[in-house]
Amino acid sequence: MFRYRLHTALGEEIGEATYRFLIEPGEELTVGDNQRLRVLDVIPIEEHGSDVVALLYVEAA
Repeated sequence: MFRYRLHTALGEEIGEATYRFLIEPGEELTVGDNQRLRVLDVIPIEEHGSDVVALLYVEAA
């Protein structure tokens, strides 16, 4: 399982999501109450003690 932090294109954090697969730019995701988002960018991160693997910059799909 891969955990991500979701951010708007302007950098505002909008939540977290967990998926069974690695996410790539251009993919569309469904989060929360069936909200569809398009991934603009994926920024890998390494935080000691955190299971978050990347920041996803997203926009409404």
